[in-house]
Amino acid sequence: MGPSRFALAVCLLSGAMLVGCDPGKPEPRASETSISAEPKGEDADPRAVKAEQDAITKLERVFFVTTVRSPSQPGQPVISLKLTSPVSKFGDGTVQFDNELAALSAFPALRELRMTSCLISGVGLKHLADLKELTLLELSSSPVTDAGLKALPSLPNLEAVSLGATRVTDDGISELKRHPKLKKLTFSEPGITVRSFQSFADFPSLTHLDAGGERLSDAELIAVSKVPQLQSLSFWAHDRVTDRGLESLARVSGLKSLVLSLKSLEPGAFARLRGLPNLEQVTLQGAFVTKELLSELTQWKQVKRLSLGWGKTLTDEGLGSIAKMSQLESLTLLLALGITDAGMEEVGKLTNLRELSLFGSGIGDAGIAKLSNLTQLRALNLSVASDRHVTGKSLRALSRLTELETLDLFGAKVSDEDIDVLAGFKKLKRVQLSRTAVSPEGAERLRKLLPDAEVLW
Repeated sequence: MGPSRFALAVCLLSGAMLVGCDPGKPEPRASETSISAEPKGEDADPRAVKAEQDAITKLERVFFVTTVRSPSQPGQPVISLKLTSPVSKFGDGTVQFDNELAALSAFPALRELRMTSCLISGVGLKHLADLKELTLLELSSSPVTDAGLKALPSLPNLEAVSLGATRVTDDGISELKRHPKLKKLTFSEPGITVRSFQSFADFPSLTHLDAGGERLSDAELIAVSKVPQLQSLSFWAHDRVTDRGLESLARVSGLKSLVLSLKSLEPGAFARLRGLPNLEQVTLQGAFVTKELLSELTQWKQVKRLSLGWGKTLTDEGLGSIAKMSQLESLTLLLALGITDAGMEEVGKLTNLRELSLFGSGIGDAGIAKLSNLTQLRALNLSVASDRHVTGKSLRALSRLTELETLDLFGAKVSDEDIDVLAGFKKLKRVQLSRTAVSPEGAERLRKLLPDAEVLW
């Protein structure tokens, strides 16, 4: 289990494909993906444009490079850059390319820099001194050390740093305090201990913390509860967190979002969190999500977005409690294999829902038909467990959901015969049809019927 477990559950993991070549002769490689047009614009500085192009060429000698350019700025400068090292290309992976990071100084408009699975120690981060517009820095799955974070210049607009699977310890984390606007920090390194958590109260702008690790305990949660401006907390641990640690979060009055992935906790511990006035989004994953806990959640009147899952402890009986949370606008039942079609009758009572995800859950046509009263839905994910069958019957049963803008049917048993039914959802902006029986011709026909929709096939 790692730091991206939440991301896997609620949003997406980003990763890189590693390919092999002769380690002695690194060859230039074109950008893996380019979401950019060629630089242009009458006001562009030709020297700056050439410097960027030269820098990309240099980086491509040792990294996979993905760029995104600004369509509105003169010269369309690179504003987002992702680097990935093809580890197996360089033998045992001990070769490092910090010196090559000198090319990054050619991107003064850069706002986001993602270095994932990169062969760097981080000392080359000293070359980021001119990136005054940088707001996001990701260094995940790379052998970055404390020396690397020490080499990182103080960046005036840096707001988010994401680690995970690096060699950073408490000493490296202490270096991040130099960035005055740092709001979000993500990590799961075993060398980051309670000492770092205790220091977060002194980070002037820290509002979002995503942390996890097998060794985390009550001590870390109690330290987090003393971060005065904390608004969002994602925290996963094994079995060293008790009611005492959870109850300490009751003092974080500004908390708006809470994500917990734990093995076990008593429902009574959550009662202390009822009084958090700003807590609108809650994600709970693990065996502690029981019917007793869900009964407690019915008292959390401030929560509008709820995500539950990971296992079989969430059952139809528990959904009966969720049905009482009439204020909910978003509900995710992620990999909730303990719920059945019968439980969807309870979900169908949540008529204020704008978003519903049943990703990986054990629901079929019979259950989905019970959602026909959710006429306010804007987004619906029907990517259910592979052994269930969501077919065109579900689409026909949901024909009243005329406000739908996003529909995910990944892996569903829908086909070209259902294209006209899909076209009946006139407000669709995005529909996912990957791994369905829809043919390329069917997907193209839907694009013509819904010209404003993005059809993914």
